[in-house]
Amino acid sequence: MTSINQLIQPHNLHLPECYQQKAKSIELALSNGESFSALGGKRIHCCPNVIRFKLSKHWRLLCLQTNKHIEPFRIITRQKFETEIKRRHK
Repeated sequence: MTSINQLIQPHNLHLPECYQQKAKSIELALSNGESFSALGGKRIHCCPNVIRFKLSKHWRLLCLQTNKHIEPFRIITRQKFETEIKRRHK
């Protein structure tokens, strides 16, 4: 399972600490069984197994829903969000 720390470190994201903490709290709540919709997550219509969480005006946390788990797979900017969804949709 991918963790938020694994997403942030190798890509050297310039993600402010407050948004890192928000992403980690979402990850923790999901691992404790809380509903993604209660945490503000939204399904992507063209990719129903992808769930988007808004970290800030500029940052998004994308998670993949598998059979039993929801795990983070990317933290991206709002501008790259649409490109990522189009790539995953193909």
